[in-house]
Amino acid sequence: MSDWDDDVPRFGTIGSDRGVFRFGGQLHQPDPGIGNEDVTPDTHAAQITEEVDKTIEVGNTVGIDVNAFREQIEAIIRRLLILLMDFQSINIRGVGNIAKVDWIKSIKIRNKIHFICIQETQLADCSRLPIKQIWGYRQLESDYVNAQGRSGGLLSIWDPGVFKNLGVNKGTNFLHFFGSVVGLDDVLNVVNVYAPQVASSRQVLWEALLNLMGDYNGMWILLGDFNEVRHSAERLNSDFDDRGARIFNDFIYRASLQEYRMGGMKYTYMSSDGSKFSKIDRVLVCHRFYQRWPGAKLMAHLRKWSDHSPITLQTTSEDFGPTPFKFYSSWLSIHGIDNVVLQAIVESSDDGRPDVVLVSKLRNIKNKLKEWSKERNDQQNAQLIKLNEECQKFEVLAELASDAELSELDRCTEAIRHIRFRGWLCDY
Repeated sequence: MSDWDDDVPRFGTIGSDRGVFRFGGQLHQPDPGIGNEDVTPDTHAAQITEEVDKTIEVGNTVGIDVNAFREQIEAIIRRLLILLMDFQSINIRGVGNIAKVDWIKSIKIRNKIHFICIQETQLADCSRLPIKQIWGYRQLESDYVNAQGRSGGLLSIWDPGVFKNLGVNKGTNFLHFFGSVVGLDDVLNVVNVYAPQVASSRQVLWEALLNLMGDYNGMWILLGDFNEVRHSAERLNSDFDDRGARIFNDFIYRASLQEYRMGGMKYTYMSSDGSKFSKIDRVLVCHRFYQRWPGAKLMAHLRKWSDHSPITLQTTSEDFGPTPFKFYSSWLSIHGIDNVVLQAIVESSDDGRPDVVLVSKLRNIKNKLKEWSKERNDQQNAQLIKLNEECQKFEVLAELASDAELSELDRCTEAIRHIRFRGWLCDY
């Protein structure tokens, strides 16, 4: 496993004072989290151990002892069991309304969100935020940036069983966390962004974010209200600031960020009178993030309790690779299948490394079962064709048929029903 460990990025800026960071000339200590409960043990580690034990058990079952390769097996399984991480962002324009809280929670639950970024809490004391009601789940961690009077305010909430926070940087218009995703050998930086209304202040924020990204290793995702569009098509019935868009695009280019194609709503913001629209809420990710989850799904949801659309990014991949081989439980009741499996094991070679021998035996079992399944399906299909032909013949003669012929028709129909029912069982 040492070869793989070398790929894990190191923190060169933490030192012995982990958790205290300097940004913009000020020191910031990570908040332990509002409403933080006792976090349950990492169930992901238990899942990995269980998978390793099952893999070794399979090897023993087919006569291969792979106990000596436990560490290698665990390393492989860790890479296969990468836990996906899904995000939600919303400019809520004040969290005082309980309907807004329920709305955020419903989106979070429906989309199985692990990390929420909220902008414009409009609270000078964010310790009053109803975080437990928003999250709706006991296991949580959170941190915030207080609003300046009634302007701004940022809140981030996450599942510590998925994202292990190692530190935070705070600014008036951003909230940056870096840590690790369980099962992923890489550092993840998450930035909750609420950009200023004034163009010159936004430019200052872009430069601050660039400096921040230069100070930390790992993958990056920036999400929130950027208060800027990238081109004129992202505005409707509102003024387009060509210079502001060019500066924003220059920031995205210099930071090597990119976007997923957004589904759902075309515009994420609507003016109070419903006449102006713009796409100012977005998700920006680095190239490594995009490569890791190329099939991630970005959605802008309906505006309900805010003039901004909630946006979600789900990293579930749409490319599941080759169709997996399926072994149906119903096959176990079919006479002769045990002989197929035993014969496949006997025919496999026992020469070579134990892990290679195990893979070879499993591959041979799969191939033999595929052949057996195809042969059985061909026989059933041929039988169905023959029975259907007989049914058609008897149906044509049904009005003139004798009792014996009608009985034969019932027999054919019942046989067809039985074969199709067995095929239906195999699908489940």
